[in-house]
Amino acid sequence: MLLSRKSSSAGFSNQQALLALLIVFPIGMIGIGVVVTLAMRSNSVSTAQAPAPAPQPPSPATPEPAEIITPAPSTATKPLANPGSANTTSSGDTCWFQMQRGGSLVGDRCSVTQRVNVNGDRVFDVIEPSGLKRAVVLWENDEVEVFLEGKRYTGSWLVDDDGDVRISLPGGTFAFTPPG
Repeated sequence: MLLSRKSSSAGFSNQQALLALLIVFPIGMIGIGVVVTLAMRSNSVSTAQAPAPAPQPPSPATPEPAEIITPAPSTATKPLANPGSANTTSSGDTCWFQMQRGGSLVGDRCSVTQRVNVNGDRVFDVIEPSGLKRAVVLWENDEVEVFLEGKRYTGSWLVDDDGDVRISLPGGTFAFTPPG
């Protein structure tokens, strides 16, 4: 009897060890996740704040929209416009949408931000006052990918005379003033 009491009081039992492992392991994983998230966030913030390359003149004409094409990612970024030449009309509009096929563009006040995604591509988030969000990726070859409500659309882009980015898609045209 004396021997059995002594062995049961020394160290952790298997159940106690398993319970401790079930508590400690998830807490450790959460801690690692927080550290990785903070490291990724500080890396993307420092990348997003890199100086913009020198501006190039805009394309003279809008090319015809292409069928769905998956462009090869590029590490170089094409300059958009001289930040000083961005359209700053008295209305404060930052985005324009074609409300009917072939119609003129109608202005609105969108929130336009720029970020770098996990692939290292520059992405513009164009958010309408209603909350509708478009993620726009501009490629070197004047092609564009627009992601809206989980769908991918492809077309072409150029910088217009006001310094705004004009997107031409098979379904219509829109433009936005890039943050500068």
